[in-house]
Amino acid sequence: MNAKLSVIVAVLFLISGCTKEDPYSSVEFQSTSNEFPVINGRIQYPHDYYKEKTDSLEFPGFYKVHILVDLSKKEGDTKDILLSGSYISYIAINTSYWDHESIFYVEPADCWADPDFEDLNEGAGGRYIYWYYNSSTVASEAITKFWVTLGKRNKTNYTCTDLRFAPYYHPADLNDGAGGDYIWANAQATGTGNKMQGLGVIMGTSSSIEPPSGWVKIDGDLNSGAGGYYIYFIVKWIS
Repeated sequence: MNAKLSVIVAVLFLISGCTKEDPYSSVEFQSTSNEFPVINGRIQYPHDYYKEKTDSLEFPGFYKVHILVDLSKKEGDTKDILLSGSYISYIAINTSYWDHESIFYVEPADCWADPDFEDLNEGAGGRYIYWYYNSSTVASEAITKFWVTLGKRNKTNYTCTDLRFAPYYHPADLNDGAGGDYIWANAQATGTGNKMQGLGVIMGTSSSIEPPSGWVKIDGDLNSGAGGYYIYFIVKWIS
């Protein structure tokens, strides 16, 4: 090997050794196991298959916030306003093997969707999960309680339904197809108390992520036991 070629090889070696790696590539957001079926590029895990997830100590501040809807803003202030009304009165989800841009995706009727179609199974495999809502100007119809429960038997009379099974009222498992825990979102309109005016999610590499000012983080990781990001609902209430 001549001197010139030796210098070139040495320089290339130094460059490759100094290349900055994607900081999130080391976080295992999705398994590549061949043990389970893959549908539309997504692995479908059984619920007894537990994938461990721990906080990323190296990148604890990485997170993003997605606002599904904020009815406290005046129309024209944000693209998230899809339906005039003061309160969120109905929440449901639509699970699908297909991304919302696919020709095979079935759009539910009579509901308003997240305009950006935030997938609540992001990074965890399983079905695509998109949230839908309706609103009302009648205070007594507003959602006044919203909580998350984990476990196969922890559904309630107020568990949000899966629009994929419409017109039947089948409870919506937020880890559908992604393995991990069974996760249920519950919404109740009691007629009294604080009223839901905004709904969104916050996600990141740490369970300690906090919501923006004016929003409340709802306990219950929506990717519990399924790997991927930590994902939590955030809610804006009005008295």
